[in-house]
Amino acid sequence: MKKAVLINSLLIFIMISGLVFAEENVIKGLLPEKFPPAEKCAACHNVSHVYEELSQSAHNDLKCYDCHLPGAVQKGKYKPEDCNFYRLGYHHKNGDWMETSGNQVCLRCHMDKEKIDSNTECWSCHMPEGGIDKVILVKDKKFPPEGDNIKKVKKLIHRSHSFQVHAK
Repeated sequence: MKKAVLINSLLIFIMISGLVFAEENVIKGLLPEKFPPAEKCAACHNVSHVYEELSQSAHNDLKCYDCHLPGAVQKGKYKPEDCNFYRLGYHHKNGDWMETSGNQVCLRCHMDKEKIDSNTECWSCHMPEGGIDKVILVKDKKFPPEGDNIKKVKKLIHRSHSFQVHAK
């Protein structure tokens, strides 16, 4: 009897721990249908060249938020200074945003691939660096990213969104 109670208690603890841990990755926020199409994201954030690369790649069916967690979603979890374009995430079927990290962003679709080196991120080979992107954050999305409507300009290393197949 004591053994059964102990086992049941342990199982309940594991289940609750699992729910608590899983809940850490859930972020509440606007659903994808509330976001503009990728070309509009690129235009407002001044990264139209990224949209062009993506639209000419094998991943041309992806939207920005398929890999990047939108700023409007991040606001519920992070301080404004901690919101950034490197946050990765995807929309889960149950209506919640699930934040992922590292290679899990790629491996959730490319499940047939094995990582060559656990210390290497997929994009370090498949999305080579080249230049600097000046990503613009606007004050009012109804107006173009210029003049007084610019809230902040973030300078980020540009990674090609053409997704090279063979690592160099």
